[in-house]
Amino acid sequence: MPWCRYAEKYRELGVAEFGHCLSCCRDEPFAEGFNSKIRFERSQTIMEGTPFCDFNFFLDT
Repeated sequence: MPWCRYAEKYRELGVAEFGHCLSCCRDEPFAEGFNSKIRFERSQTIMEGTPFCDFNFFLDT
């Protein structure tokens, strides 16, 4: 079963509803800031209630 340590911790703290905003929303800007040629795509997250996160990184040339 897929799991996410961030989702787990936010649930433990009783603030699961903020998890997506606090953790998942930073992934794309972080990748772009690291290298502007990195493209990050994701259509769902565990924190939004889906069974898994489907993220992919692409290196644009």
